Amino acid sequence: MGLPPSPGVLNRRYITNSGTISWKEAVEYMQKTHPELKMPPASEYPDYQLNVDTSDTIRDLKFGKFREPREVLDDAIAALQEIQKA
Repeated sequence: MGLPPSPGVLNRRYITNSGTISWKEAVEYMQKTHPELKMPPASEYPDYQLNVDTSDTIRDLKFGKFREPREVLDDAIAALQEIQKA
């Protein structure tokens, strides 16, 4: 984000995300779907969400459907578990 714009590129910054999930919701989800993970109780995490408008990203960059936050969490957990095995 700190680099200057490249010639020929739109002079804008874009946010890409599929939706929001609070830390508390993410931990609650992980505790339910991955009980083998050790983490502090969900009550120790903030329960706020940042609302982000990605309509410009979808329109200008012609992005398709974004992946849902819970799907990204599942994939990240699986990848980290594979790394731990190696």
